[in-house]
Amino acid sequence: MGKPRQEVREKEYFKDIHFLYEILNKMRNVKEVKVFLKDMLTPCELRMFKRRWHMACLLDDGWDIRKVAQEAKASTSTVLRVKEKIENGLGGLKLALHRTRSDRDTREHVPSEMSPWTESFPNMPVRNPVLRWAFGTGKK
Repeated sequence: MGKPRQEVREKEYFKDIHFLYEILNKMRNVKEVKVFLKDMLTPCELRMFKRRWHMACLLDDGWDIRKVAQEAKASTSTVLRVKEKIENGLGGLKLALHRTRSDRDTREHVPSEMSPWTESFPNMPVRNPVLRWAFGTGKK
């Protein structure tokens, strides 16, 4: 499927999109969210989603933009876009970073078993334990 060039403006579409947010809100645990996202996103979309979250975490930890780009294997322009969303977005990313900060600081939420996602991206280097916990990738 190609990239959509513009948003659909039909009533049923907006109902479905609102319901999508409700579905995410009603997931009972991390495993359900993982399976849902894996079904909904392509491997490439999922990698970028995880990579952006990793960049956001590093920026929130006070890392320099160039070091974040090097660590996340991304361009500095991508890191700057993530930083812009943290600083001037609608607040969702900032809220997520705030709510997960203590978990990210302790790094104790990394499960020993990584769920079905581990097999999906066995060669992807993931250095941030929070990403392993949140998305079940990488090795402990």
